[in-house]
Amino acid sequence: GHYRNGIYHYHGTSSAPYMIGNMVGQVTEDNTHQIIPQASSFPVRTENWGPLNGALITSCTANANNNGYNVAYTLNNISGYATNFSYNTAGVYTYTYVTPTATTVNNYNGFIPCQLPNAIIENRSEKNNVLIYPNPARGNLFLKFDADVSENDIQNICIYNLSGKLILRWENNFNTIDITNLTQGNYIVKIKLAKQILIKKLIVQ
Repeated sequence: GHYRNGIYHYHGTSSAPYMIGNMVGQVTEDNTHQIIPQASSFPVRTENWGPLNGALITSCTANANNNGYNVAYTLNNISGYATNFSYNTAGVYTYTYVTPTATTVNNYNGFIPCQLPNAIIENRSEKNNVLIYPNPARGNLFLKFDADVSENDIQNICIYNLSGKLILRWENNFNTIDITNLTQGNYIVKIKLAKQILIKKLIVQ
């Protein structure tokens, strides 16, 4: 997610934990499978529906055109329900509501969808090949790699802000990174190796 014109836009991820920026407090689930706290949003649908009692989402996947999601769910333990939506570049959103007995389609006019060209997915492999320290940091940032990673494996190191904009890039001298020009805030460090990409979160004080 990211801010655009003062409004926070949410972008889905395909794996847990489904982290959403600008959420305060521990994210938990109540006994009706509702996520707490709920994120606020500006929906394109106009019905002002509340949560569907008895519904349990069983899958949420990006559609084949990568312009929306297909959400399957059960209702009171009965399968065969889905809400599938897609959008186009003009801001027209199409929702297809599937039940075991019928399918209906509604179109809505909404905001023009935004893009994140530098989407960031954190590396969650069991091996933690690099340690960045100190973190939070100020001045210089240091990298310590595991024994199975040599400096020759490193192709580049990039730092992005949370909107996906490239802020700094290094092609050599990887052991010490000068971050004195970074303003206070949160960043993403992307370390490109010969065979993998490592992603780390960085806090600048």
